[in-house]
Amino acid sequence: MNVGSKDKSEDKVDGKVRARRYALKYNPPSVVLEYADSVKTRLRTVKLLELNATSDVERLTSKVIRSFPRQLDRRTVNREQVKRLVVRLVEKAKNGATVDLTDPNVDLNKVSQTELKQAKEIMDEKFLENQKLPGQDGFEYDVQKNFAPAEEPNEWDSSDDEAYGSDDEFAI
Repeated sequence: MNVGSKDKSEDKVDGKVRARRYALKYNPPSVVLEYADSVKTRLRTVKLLELNATSDVERLTSKVIRSFPRQLDRRTVNREQVKRLVVRLVEKAKNGATVDLTDPNVDLNKVSQTELKQAKEIMDEKFLENQKLPGQDGFEYDVQKNFAPAEEPNEWDSSDDEAYGSDDEFAI
């Protein structure tokens, strides 16, 4: 055996798989477990989408541990270490939003679930402020508008009809 290499037989304890190490992802809030059997190293990501600044750390820690694979030897799972990781995620949530959610140029695909929910609430409020209902001043039924053709070239919706033949020809 090479110095510094790990014997794969150490990865199984009584036929069960061993936990190796943990990691955190802040967006979306997740705890990642690396575990190994005698054949392969695997990752299990547990997303905590409902996590917020007032989340119950003990409940979330239990949820994370319960979601680990059944064949995992629970003696190799360090509950205190998982709890510390969950505390770090909750602390990050307490620090508040890191993105200006009122900025129309913010990419909502890259924000946390909590920030996305807040952004949607802001959008709903703005929509309700601008909404015109029947009977209100400024309400118009069935508004139709004509738009000028595009000034810049856009090839995404143009097709070469010659390349495909006429509309009357079909190839089956």
